[in-house]
Amino acid sequence: MKHLILAIIVFMAMAISLEAQSPTKSPLVLTSVCFLDLADHTKQANITFTDSYSFKIGDNNQPTEVKAFRAKFTDVNDVASCLSNWRLIGFPAQTKFHVEFSWRHSVGWNSMRISTKDYAQVTIIESRVDGK
Repeated sequence: MKHLILAIIVFMAMAISLEAQSPTKSPLVLTSVCFLDLADHTKQANITFTDSYSFKIGDNNQPTEVKAFRAKFTDVNDVASCLSNWRLIGFPAQTKFHVEFSWRHSVGWNSMRISTKDYAQVTIIESRVDGK
């Protein structure tokens, strides 16, 4: 009887160990770079800034409930329009994300950062203010 109990315990420990070692499925984040519109005076000003937004993931893996978090120069409707093309697969519905758009004086859009708990992605953008 002791051998049977010991064998069951060893079997369970091995099963738990194998499950812990199995590769976890990584999330799939499909985004496009958002070249958001800015007022001409903002483009021409000697200014560097980051505008931040929050959103949640809907049941269809798309961003929903886009809200300005700290945004002074960009429009929430422009951001929501760009994010509508994104797909964030492998995250539970209603997961809250943040996205930051960074503008650098004389360069233009410089980076886009997407983050949530245990996940972050930064896209470096090489745009120019003059569009060339």
